[in-house]
Amino acid sequence: MRFFGSGSTLGRRVVFSLGVAAVLGIALSAVTRAQTPPAGGAPAAAAQADPFKFTSDAAAIVWTIKADQTQQFEDVWKVIRGRMAASDKPDLKAMGDSLKIYKMPSPAGQPVPYLFVMDPASKLTYEPSPFLLFNSGLFPENKEATELFDKLKVTIQGIDPKPLVPVK
Repeated sequence: MRFFGSGSTLGRRVVFSLGVAAVLGIALSAVTRAQTPPAGGAPAAAAQADPFKFTSDAAAIVWTIKADQTQQFEDVWKVIRGRMAASDKPDLKAMGDSLKIYKMPSPAGQPVPYLFVMDPASKLTYEPSPFLLFNSGLFPENKEATELFDKLKVTIQGIDPKPLVPVK
């Protein structure tokens, strides 16, 4: 921390700002993978590994949501979880049953973190787009899926999916 204690205030602010920008850029890479879906439906598949697909028995995703967008974020996930619960596909129903969503306290006006815990984690992907909204069959109407995707993507400031390892 000595580095931050030396130099001018402006210099420290610049270094800090660049660090924050780098961290946010990395966190947002998952969001930029799934841009607005083409007219035919789901976005094109990315060549990189899916960070929302877990091989571990449990997993967590921290979503950082813009302070003024929390209700919209919750509303979209309420619809997605409702469709999972009503699904006639056992794997999607089990996926929804194991998904627990927690809202973490945050100072007023600051981004709000949400913790999604999946235990057990489904071997399907938890990626909202393209899988949950377009490819899973939860939303047979692409129009509804596209509307939900558009609502969801404007709420997100960052996403950090992680596999969980039990401590014995």
